[in-house]
Amino acid sequence: LAAARRPKVAGLLLITPVSSVTALARRHYPFAPTFLVRDAFRADLSLPRYGGRVGFLLAGRDEVAPPDQARALFQAYPGPKRLWEEPGASHNTLRYRPGDPFWSEALEFLGGP
Repeated sequence: LAAARRPKVAGLLLITPVSSVTALARRHYPFAPTFLVRDAFRADLSLPRYGGRVGFLLAGRDEVAPPDQARALFQAYPGPKRLWEEPGASHNTLRYRPGDPFWSEALEFLGGP
């Protein structure tokens, strides 16, 4: 995560996050060798170095980014955090409408003291 190197980032909102691209690839293609993944994007290793507020939005029925990976990232994160889950949503049916109350709640959390 680039935010781990930038202390002025006030907060992050991770939408359908995964622990790493390697873990995601392993879930979808269990017989493919992991060395085929050029950059693993290890959120599980870099996120704990961030330290700021992190919001996690996950889709309970996500067929692309398994929600258990997002929950594991949330549980492991030592800093201030908040979890929002849409239990019936899939990867492409999360609510992205600008007027949805979720956005006000997320912005309040991320910009809070």
